[in-house]
Amino acid sequence: MTVFGSDDAPHGHAHMKFTDVRVPKDNLLLGEGRGFENFSGKIGPRKNSSLYENYRVRREGARITLQEINFKNCFWKTFVGKLGGNYDVIADCRTEIEMCRLLTFKAAYMMDTVGNKIARSEIAQIKVAVPNMAFKSY
Repeated sequence: MTVFGSDDAPHGHAHMKFTDVRVPKDNLLLGEGRGFENFSGKIGPRKNSSLYENYRVRREGARITLQEINFKNCFWKTFVGKLGGNYDVIADCRTEIEMCRLLTFKAAYMMDTVGNKIARSEIAQIKVAVPNMAFKSY
């Protein structure tokens, strides 16, 4: 079976189809057909922590990149110091990383203080901004 266009063998991802399954009424959590609603309510806070992981990975990548370009030489001059390049790229990268960090903190604060329903705009912002920042290449 392929996942996102790649063969996922040998472990793969199974598809299961249940037909004619009966579940006792006492075992239904929110009612018939409301399983995704229950799942979404539980996964919301965990989603924020995984988005924060994306932020931390990107921040570490930026740190390593800065370390490397400060020590790499071209024609006996360092890339950043003497050749005068990439200051704008470094500034853009750092600005986006900091923006996503602050958006994540704001969303977490609002979730704690006013609840997920009111904080849905901030949650939506980090769901868009953090992955875009994490997978952007400079």
